[in-house]
Amino acid sequence: MQIDWTQVDVDKLSPQFQEIAADVGLDIVRYLIENWGGSVLYIPTMSKLASQTLRKTIRSEYTGSNEKELARKYNVSRTKIRQALR
Repeated sequence: MQIDWTQVDVDKLSPQFQEIAADVGLDIVRYLIENWGGSVLYIPTMSKLASQTLRKTIRSEYTGSNEKELARKYNVSRTKIRQALR
């Protein structure tokens, strides 16, 4: 079923999509509906994304004997370094 997006009024969207449209625009809402409609979409928090990125970085820089240096470089405990490596 095709939708004439020129006729879509933001006020007639569900409250969830009204909020998203207010934040990022109706074009983004349209894109999400057309490309991801019916899917469950998880969007991580910034802290979760930062944590995941740090773990990947630590794994890529780990040489087998540089726990202490990585802990110092990223201002985390050696325990956090070991957790990232698991």
